[in-house]
Amino acid sequence: MKLNELHQTRQRANEEIKTTSVELSKQQGEINVLILETRKYEGQLSFLTAERDMILAAQMQAQATALTPEMHASSLVQAQNKKEKLEEQLT
Repeated sequence: MKLNELHQTRQRANEEIKTTSVELSKQQGEINVLILETRKYEGQLSFLTAERDMILAAQMQAQATALTPEMHASSLVQAQNKKEKLEEQLT
């Protein structure tokens, strides 16, 4: 009788372990997805921050010096090249 109860208790414990293990695996998968999304948004933040800094620097430079149209065009090309390099790094 006691041996039978012990066997049933072990079976229930094994079933609970299996259920808990499956739930844990699902939650770990969700955590991994959230980690990847966080990294994606961190990369986007870095890109946007760099882009903002370039724009602010260009504005400050334009205010500090009188730019000729040729100089302004060259600065825009340089900024575009930096932006493209950052975009490549994110992909």
